[in-house]
Amino acid sequence: MEWLIYLTFLLVGFYLGHKTNKTNAVDTNVPKEIKVPNLNPIKAYKEHKEKTETDKEMEREIKKYETILANIENYDGTGANQQDVPM
Repeated sequence: MEWLIYLTFLLVGFYLGHKTNKTNAVDTNVPKEIKVPNLNPIKAYKEHKEKTETDKEMEREIKKYETILANIENYDGTGANQQDVPM
């Protein structure tokens, strides 16, 4: 008689598991491989160097234009209070 109770609980467990699995379907469209970008350290260094050089060049141009604007602000008809413009 004990085995009948165990068998009943086992069947109920299988039924509930089957029902739960149908309602919570697993997404099967997951990619099997994750593609990692292939980084080339030499190329990365060259890009960093170019970026650094362009940043420095932009800073020089900004400083040049700020000096020109300061000279325009300070102009009083003479060469007094004028700064040299960096090239």
